[in-house]
Amino acid sequence: MNNRVLKLPSELKNLTQNAQWQHITEGESDAEVYRLIDDTVRYLKVSSNDAQYLVKNDTLRLQWLDGKVATPKILHYSETDTHQYLLMSDCAGLHPLHDDLNWTAQQRIDVLIRAVQEFHAIPIDDCPFRVSFDEQIALARHNIEHNLVRQDLWDEENIGRSIEDLFAEFVSLKPSQEDWVVTHGDMYPMNIRVDEQTKQITGFIDVGAMAVADRYTDLVPITNAIGWHHGEASVNTFWEQYGLRPDVSKLRFYQLYFEFL
Repeated sequence: MNNRVLKLPSELKNLTQNAQWQHITEGESDAEVYRLIDDTVRYLKVSSNDAQYLVKNDTLRLQWLDGKVATPKILHYSETDTHQYLLMSDCAGLHPLHDDLNWTAQQRIDVLIRAVQEFHAIPIDDCPFRVSFDEQIALARHNIEHNLVRQDLWDEENIGRSIEDLFAEFVSLKPSQEDWVVTHGDMYPMNIRVDEQTKQITGFIDVGAMAVADRYTDLVPITNAIGWHHGEASVNTFWEQYGLRPDVSKLRFYQLYFEFL
């Protein structure tokens, strides 16, 4: 694949004209992602201007996060009447649960805890992005009304229930008080990069939902992924080492929240 497949703005076309293109198909975003390979590795993310996940959201958040945590560097951003284009540097490494990492479950948990703590340690005071419980509920409702919910991807325990029934349970569990931190917003291990040898975090990717929000916004995707890969005992280990006794009601609220995204 090459850049003739896309109608690129002229400056971006010049920046990518010598690259080999690979289409990245993993992930559930409606943005298109390409790996560009020449003398270096770069990534191009493209969205239509009416997409559910706008590339501009990534760009604004990468700008704000620059110098606070490791993220891809913005190499180019442009818009046309129909599309948004973001060219980024690579974040070397693999995600912490990758099969190619010869790590124990405990080593993976250690890195994931460090990743969450590093992100949540960012001061919240000047962050321009904030998402409350009410706004998360409104986003879920919007996705339902616009037929954006993938019921075929629901957790097994929710399969067979109506979307209205699940949403009613979700709303009924709304917590009373946010525990505000800077959240990644999509803190699945796939969006964290780590060096195989040093176990240092090399970057956080796909930050388009980053905002000040309740910390469970990030803790639920992380613990869900640990459970899928390593079982409930490892989930318990995560909570013990993280130093927080899990709030069962809030856990369920956020497990349902991610069913609607």
